Amino acid sequence: GSSLSDEEVSKVNGQLILIGQVELEHQPTGLAMLAERIFDLEHADAIFCVFALKKEKSHLIVARSSGTGVDVAFLLSQFGGGGHSQSASALIKKSHDVPVLQHLRRSLQLRLKPAILARDLMSSPPDCLREDMSLMDAALELESRNHSGAPVVGPDGRLKGMLCLKDIQKGRKGGKMTTPVKAWMSHDPLSISPEASLREIETIFFQTELNRLPVLDGQELVGLVCRSDYLSVVRQGGLRPTVP
Repeated sequence: GSSLSDEEVSKVNGQLILIGQVELEHQPTGLAMLAERIFDLEHADAIFCVFALKKEKSHLIVARSSGTGVDVAFLLSQFGGGGHSQSASALIKKSHDVPVLQHLRRSLQLRLKPAILARDLMSSPPDCLREDMSLMDAALELESRNHSGAPVVGPDGRLKGMLCLKDIQKGRKGGKMTTPVKAWMSHDPLSISPEASLREIETIFFQTELNRLPVLDGQELVGLVCRSDYLSVVRQGGLRPTVP
């Protein structure tokens, strides 16, 4: 029934980090379980739990990361820690008079990379279709740009919908290729802001069939994030998707 003291949630470079300390007389056997319980309760990008072990005059840091951008093994390596990017720990011996918590906080500020946001991922300005163009023209335009879909805008340049190859195929089957795009596009598409985090984007792609997310700054269409953009960042950065 130990709880985190000195618990604080801070935003470091756009990542939500929870750091807390638990004072214990000595290292109990179920410490990993206790840490897991704390990690389950909190919704953060990463959690660092410092156990101050009085009898051993030591500190144990246990850390978990949700995987999108906080590599806890790297962050604990300077404390002699080990593990992998999403789960790591470090035992710091004879450290009873060392301000481990302060060291950890400072180290996170220095070593955490800025979070990836929609504006870092998006293609801008996005290739758009006009709602009054014919389905045939839209199909030719998508083909020439090698896109499988695109945002649809009105005369004022505002987002009106999204059109994808599936919509065009429906029109083709019905022999309606001369009708306007607005009759076939999906209306009220889900959109994100330029400040949407990688985690938010990832959640949408995992929970929906969508392949494209228009990025709106207020009412203005400023970009487009494709599923392929997200996947290439995951591959390049060695970031693991957090949702199975």
